[in-house]
Amino acid sequence: MKLAENLWEKALNWNLILRLSRENCGEKMDEFLKRCFYHSGQYDSQENFATLDKKLKEHENGKASNRLFYLSIPPNIFIDAVKCASSSASSGNGWTRVIVEKPFGRDSESSAALTKSLKQYLREDQIFRLFWQIWDTTGQERFNSLGAAFYRGADCCVLVYDVNAHNTFDTLNNWHDEFIKQVCTI
Repeated sequence: MKLAENLWEKALNWNLILRLSRENCGEKMDEFLKRCFYHSGQYDSQENFATLDKKLKEHENGKASNRLFYLSIPPNIFIDAVKCASSSASSGNGWTRVIVEKPFGRDSESSAALTKSLKQYLREDQIFRLFWQIWDTTGQERFNSLGAAFYRGADCCVLVYDVNAHNTFDTLNNWHDEFIKQVCTI
């Protein structure tokens, strides 16, 4: 299903929170959103990636550009997507990097095979592997005492609530505030 550009912008705007400064929040958000766009295409289409490249060049306006491709896709299509991105949409005057989410293969052998295949199109310093660790606390107060140990090593925290259990929504602000407090002291 193709996501309409205006729906994507609304979803992005609704989900963003400006954290650095509350001053001129609306202006900063508008400036950021002007730099964002949605592009639909097939992961294995050189033509679609070439169209993306053209669109990116229009937004870059001849300036030096760095490109980061975040692949939150099944491992069996990593290679096709990386092949198309590297050959049809790499930056011509900056760096190009790829983030792949784990699981990165089924075992160490398939992981090594994927890495070898990716290196046909990218150098090792262009490949970043992301490992998610999900803790389902469902708003349970017993996890509040974990403090710094709970957040140690975290680069981000995704807060999710159950739409069928209102109490999980009520605790989101507490979890957010605790995360910010703990991360700033770690």
